[in-house]
Amino acid sequence: MGGAAHRRVAELDLGAESAGLRSQPLSSAAAPPTDQDLCVALSDLFVDNVPDYDAIAAVARHFPIAHVETVLFDWVAPVCHANLLTAVPPVWSGFAPAPLWQAIADHRRRVSDAGPFRKMIDRARHQMLRRRLAPEWHELRRRLGAPTA
Repeated sequence: MGGAAHRRVAELDLGAESAGLRSQPLSSAAAPPTDQDLCVALSDLFVDNVPDYDAIAAVARHFPIAHVETVLFDWVAPVCHANLLTAVPPVWSGFAPAPLWQAIADHRRRVSDAGPFRKMIDRARHQMLRRRLAPEWHELRRRLGAPTA
C-alpha cells in the first residue's frame, strides 16, 4: 500500500480502530476523501435507485483501484448487500454514514476473529457478491478509467 493510501487507513473514530478503519482526515488542509467517505459512496450501489456512478467515481478516484475493490467487496458489500435482497428494501435513499461506518467496523472485527467455519462461509459469500456485483464493478472501473477486462 502506498504512502497516501496507507495514511488513509491509519486512524479511525467510532471505536473501530482495531478494524483498521479511519473516518477522519489526518489534516484539515483540503483533505482527500477518507475511507468512510469511500464506504458511503460505494454503499450507493446497494440502494434501491439507479447508482450515480459519476458521484461514486468522484470519491473513488482518490484511492488506488485495488483499495476501492477491497473496500467494496470486503467492507461495504458484506454489510449492505442484504438491502438488495428484499422486495421493499429498508434503505432506499442512502445509508446513514455513522451507522454504516460502525457496521463496517463491527463486520471487520468479526471477520478478523472468525473461526475456520465462519471463514469458509465468508469466502462463499465473497464469491457470490463478486458475481452479483460484477456489472456494477465493471461500470465503476470504466468510470475510473481502469481496465475492465
